[in-house]
Amino acid sequence: GFKNLIGSKRTALRNINAISTNAKYAHFNDALMKYRNKIQSELCENCKEISETIENYILPNCSDHKESMTFFLKMIGDYYRYIAESSKDDKRAEAKDLATAYYNRA
Repeated sequence: GFKNLIGSKRTALRNINAISTNAKYAHFNDALMKYRNKIQSELCENCKEISETIENYILPNCSDHKESMTFFLKMIGDYYRYIAESSKDDKRAEAKDLATAYYNRA
């Protein structure tokens, strides 16, 4: 499911970041950064796709169910938080703002 897909990418990014800080692996930095960028790009794409699916297909059917609406709004906030955790600069700020907005709506 989506949880495993996103969770494995977040774990991979944490592992890459940990390895890249170890001087023992400094000679792998270029390869690590290429792989990190690939995983980060996939994570962002997956999170946005999931968020858009929830926003466009699930939320319109939850308007009468406050608990469900809250659950899915928080979920979208979580996916934008994952993007913010793995991004830098403008992309990070935008994702952080979106996460906050969805958490506030929830």
